[in-house]
Amino acid sequence: MRQMIVISVIAAMILTFGCGDESVSKKAGKTVGNSLREFGEGAGSAMADKQNISLVTSDAFDKAFEFTVARSNGNFESGNTIEIYIITKVPGNYTLRLKAKNSYGNEVGRATVSQEFKPDSAGYVNFEFPKEMGFDEAKIYQMDIAAPQAI
Repeated sequence: MRQMIVISVIAAMILTFGCGDESVSKKAGKTVGNSLREFGEGAGSAMADKQNISLVTSDAFDKAFEFTVARSNGNFESGNTIEIYIITKVPGNYTLRLKAKNSYGNEVGRATVSQEFKPDSAGYVNFEFPKEMGFDEAKIYQMDIAAPQAI
């Protein structure tokens, strides 16, 4: 009989504390769930902010430069910035022209950058497209060199 009372008391304690723990468990679960959701949103927004793009380069560009990274910032509100990491092979003053083309090969946007490229220099070059050009319209970008000019 004494064992039965001890077991009943233990069972009552488990049920009492179990109800309280369930509330704590729910709170902990919500906190963990919200943290995971916020982490996922943060990671998703970072990926949306920087997306690699398809870049085709001309022979003239390939003779003077090489590139390693081409990506978009995906920022629709302030315009579309394409940043390309360019390594100089042949120094000089260049105007680089980047054309955005849709899935049919039609040009939907164009941006140019004129600057001096020093021997063995490297860095990101930013091409600013107008915000009217929807980022999702451009499926491929084509890089070329316009006529060299003095800056």
